[in-house]
Amino acid sequence: MRTSTLIFAASVSLAAFANAQSLNEYRLWPDTVSGATRVGIPATEAGDVTQRFDQGMVRGVGGYMAGTPGRLNGWRCTIQDTDRTTGELFSLAVIADDPANPGQPDPTNDLIRTGNVSTPSDTMNTGGVAWLMTITLTTPADVLPATGSYHLAIGLSASAEQSMWICTYSGTGNGDNPRAGAPNLTYGINRTTPALIAAPSWTSRIYALTENPTLVGGADIDPAAQRGPNPSFGVAGVFLDRMRGDGIAIRVRDANSPGAIATTFIGFLGFNPSPISLVGIAGEIHLTAPLVPDAFSTTLDANGDATQILLPFGHTVPALGSLQLQTVVSDPVTGAAKLTNAVELNDA
Repeated sequence: MRTSTLIFAASVSLAAFANAQSLNEYRLWPDTVSGATRVGIPATEAGDVTQRFDQGMVRGVGGYMAGTPGRLNGWRCTIQDTDRTTGELFSLAVIADDPANPGQPDPTNDLIRTGNVSTPSDTMNTGGVAWLMTITLTTPADVLPATGSYHLAIGLSASAEQSMWICTYSGTGNGDNPRAGAPNLTYGINRTTPALIAAPSWTSRIYALTENPTLVGGADIDPAAQRGPNPSFGVAGVFLDRMRGDGIAIRVRDANSPGAIATTFIGFLGFNPSPISLVGIAGEIHLTAPLVPDAFSTTLDANGDATQILLPFGHTVPALGSLQLQTVVSDPVTGAAKLTNAVELNDA
């Protein structure tokens, strides 16, 4: 697997929103990029670059009612094209987890896949470009498993010009820095010569878009071990390193509720296998009682974002183990309340 040098010559965001609601990203990304890659898929062959969202680390993305799949409104990703004068075809998908090999994508089971989409062609300029692509569904699809693992995917065509932005583990340079033994979340699927290629400790820049508010767990990392912006919301953020004293951080997003109050609750008994809905609160509760009530509150900014460090680096808690978090976003004027997805952080 080789990563190419990044091209920052220009970027463009293309969107065709299905309705008036603003969309929120759910992503596993450390806000820094290491390179671009096809994850071992030869340039003469087609395949998918995937990003795993494991049932052990997130539940209920896009969830609006207990017992139903989460609602997907679209995807956002970054595609690198070494020749901007010609468009390149790609597709976007959600791929089921392989029941025979948990944690790996099932190449035979697309939960949803778009038709081929082309990157723009820019005949007024030459050279490479990184395209920030936002693709939304005309009709949102209820396809995100509420309690199961799945994989977001970008289908690359057979083209030496096309690759996907990724962030890799880095011991000294720019990248991500999870604890040793963190599970693999990125795979390449060769569709021409069938093969599954693992990319340990990599994250792919592909996000799910949903109308629902989102919660991402992260880590406040020792400055000596930071490989990008801190707190980290990549693999290092999900899989904390107890030995270096990583703390806990969260990021809440609700572009439809700037100025709202975000209150995060914490549980220690795992995700609830049977999520429940409450009258008057949109969404579903994925935590198992008892909870730490009204644990942390903050106010969303003008963009509907808030980042909080809940437990700073250098804490003296000997072991966090696993803990689950979920946030209620409430309007201080109307009292309307919505639940984010739930996340689990683990420092084992």
